[in-house]
Amino acid sequence: MVRTAIACAWCRRSKIKCIHQGEPPCRNCLRNGRTSPGDCILSGPIHAIRRKRYRTPVLSHTPTSVETTHEEGGIDAQDATCTSNVLSPINPNGGVINTFNAASRTDILDAASKFHSKFPELSFLHLGTFDLDSEETGNVLFKAALLALCSTRPDVHAKYVKSALSKVLLEPPRLVTVQTLLILAMYEWGDGRGYDAWMTTGTAIRMMQSLEAMRGPIQPNELEEEIYNRTFWSCFIMDRLVLCGKCQPFTLPLDQMSIHLPIGDQDFAFGQCSSPRIYISHVRGDLCNTIEYSYSMLVRGFDIWARILKWIVNGGRRQPGMTVLANCPWMAGSPWKDLYDELDDWRQQQHQRMKYPEVQIAGHVSLGHGEQFAFINLVYFISILFLSREYIPFLPKPESEPEGPIDPPHLESAAPAGWWAERADQLFSSAAHITNLLHQLDDLNTSLLTPFSGFCAFSAAIMNAYVSSFPRMNYGKCIPFSKKLLDVNIQWLSRFKDVWKMGNGWLKTTIHAQNLYIKASRDHQRFQGKTRVDFEALEASIHDSSGVSPIHEDDTRIVETENHGIQGSSAGHETEAALGLQQLSHSNNDPQQSLQSPEDMYFPHEISIFNQWNQVWPLWGEQQSGPLAIGGFNLDYNLEIPGL
Repeated sequence: MVRTAIACAWCRRSKIKCIHQGEPPCRNCLRNGRTSPGDCILSGPIHAIRRKRYRTPVLSHTPTSVETTHEEGGIDAQDATCTSNVLSPINPNGGVINTFNAASRTDILDAASKFHSKFPELSFLHLGTFDLDSEETGNVLFKAALLALCSTRPDVHAKYVKSALSKVLLEPPRLVTVQTLLILAMYEWGDGRGYDAWMTTGTAIRMMQSLEAMRGPIQPNELEEEIYNRTFWSCFIMDRLVLCGKCQPFTLPLDQMSIHLPIGDQDFAFGQCSSPRIYISHVRGDLCNTIEYSYSMLVRGFDIWARILKWIVNGGRRQPGMTVLANCPWMAGSPWKDLYDELDDWRQQQHQRMKYPEVQIAGHVSLGHGEQFAFINLVYFISILFLSREYIPFLPKPESEPEGPIDPPHLESAAPAGWWAERADQLFSSAAHITNLLHQLDDLNTSLLTPFSGFCAFSAAIMNAYVSSFPRMNYGKCIPFSKKLLDVNIQWLSRFKDVWKMGNGWLKTTIHAQNLYIKASRDHQRFQGKTRVDFEALEASIHDSSGVSPIHEDDTRIVETENHGIQGSSAGHETEAALGLQQLSHSNNDPQQSLQSPEDMYFPHEISIFNQWNQVWPLWGEQQSGPLAIGGFNLDYNLEIPGL
């Protein structure tokens, strides 16, 4: 092995010995997977350039708790003037690219404005004090993260941020680093890497907790305090958004949050609090109930939604003891009823102008806060949808009307008269409201193509597909519009997947579910006795907010969709959405058995996907934890496996 002054940029930056055979990759790069061309470049000694020192307040938008000295040098002489050469990713041709410097001030400002409006769940950016020109390392990474989330070249900027964070994370905690991590986690979630998003969110939370423990006696000004506060609540929300269908405990329990709720948006914009600060235990119905306090409402709404999802993915009605009378969903004190009542209280506390569809979104869009209005209503409707869906039959008979579960475990008592009809009405109305709300935003040129809104659209699509095939489950009320709503969902998801990779899995799952419901409604005998257990992976995917794709199928087949109602989608979208259910058929199915209908022209007639579906579509955690897939591969969301 050679240990000389010749070293790669990674080892030089980490101040470790670069052991190599005289050519890349070195031992360290090989061990850490940096084996692509240009990842490991050997070069001679570099004369360090000492940078000026930067000192910023602890609680400012770009804080630091210690004096930081940056000693950085460039690999190429032409890059010696770059903001931070060691933070620049290396292109395949061997040169250093300072991705951030390639972006104009206009690009950065556009990304910041888009982030401020389109991601109300991360409402910590104060545009009035946003420093476009700062060359301090933390600010550079923050702006690069904004470009990763909100620009037309997200992958390039994300690579830039990730390559630099490995060093920044070893430095003392800073608020701007927490914010960068949160933005990166949102990007990773949308990019279909739920595990990475979860880990990045956890890192941000731990760093935020460290900052909280290190707070000194110096009191920040009101604006600095609120930026800090909103960043903490953003950690709280992301802790609940990236559950990814698993039931891990929350890192930040609500009852242990000792900070005050976010102040009003106008107070935040002007940096002055005009009313007493409110803590979560002191919230009343007449406080924080208008669009001015949208972020405070979202904090409480996301907490309720996350606990609903957690209860469901933890077993929901199938948990032990849920069938006894005391735990029946209509009984006071039952888990379902407690969650429903808390959600209803949150809704009732909101001002009348906050409630869709009684109030249309156009008025809020005209005032510049249509996205906040949409998010609050999406949280409510997705919560109602999941609660109501938990007890409906998974595959009812074509003539079935609203009723409770028909597959075990059965409830030990009958519901009050009209209770199931009310649940069905709320369920399918919520799916319709989600669809119409997002569609109206599109019409108003305020499209909301973000990960959470995508999950809401996907969930609404599943229910619209369900009621289209089983219209009597809502007494036929949805017959005039359910198929049109489903078409809108599919067209919306087709656009969404072009922006976020997670949309691929959701679109494919929607097509799977639609195919299943159509076949089950037309030939119920073939599905008689089949329950959620037989479709365990499909059921899990419907609850999964990570957008996991079932398989990477062959998309070369041309699909006819005239009778299917996806006319608005492009040919490429149609092809990708078409999934051959025959690939997932049970091996014992009779290949001669088929149904003669228009749908059979483009829906493979072998629809029995029971056990094989689960074999090719492991759950979220399994895809990240070992050789559980075909051939021993770890199934990453975007991994292309030959033969699948």
